Amino acid sequence: MIIRDARIEDAESISAIRRQKDARETLLVLTSERLEVTVDFLKKIKEQGRAFVAEDEGKVVGLCALAFSRSLRRGHSAELAVMVDTDSQRHGIANALMKKALAVADNDLKLHRLELSVITDNKPAISLYEKLGFKIEATKKSSCIKGGCFTDEYLMGRVREEVE
Repeated sequence: MIIRDARIEDAESISAIRRQKDARETLLVLTSERLEVTVDFLKKIKEQGRAFVAEDEGKVVGLCALAFSRSLRRGHSAELAVMVDTDSQRHGIANALMKKALAVADNDLKLHRLELSVITDNKPAISLYEKLGFKIEATKKSSCIKGGCFTDEYLMGRVREEVE
């Protein structure tokens, strides 16, 4: 498995992952069936962040994106999101993607704060995020719908000086 910068050519694979039922249930953004939505995302992230993919035997199996804050007062921070193909989950792919994103955020971009959102019942993801230095900072009650029911979401943050 290799971790590399995402490319426009990866859009079809990334779009396919986003449409998987299990992936769709844990993503906190609306997914689209349209490939152009993923292409637009990859174009925008080049200007407003960084994105990495995990590639295993030539197949894209995961994505991790850092989206920079557009606010001048929050320019020291970025939002992080990760997703992995459902057939490839629990094989260390999210961990590898997150470690790459954290290394770039800390060493290249010198970001001070990273934040992410996660559905409160996604225990494997929460455990991974905590191992990587993220802490639960808040709970958003009934913030999203999963399986037709309201569910809560954690806001998690990682401040560089607290993990060094």
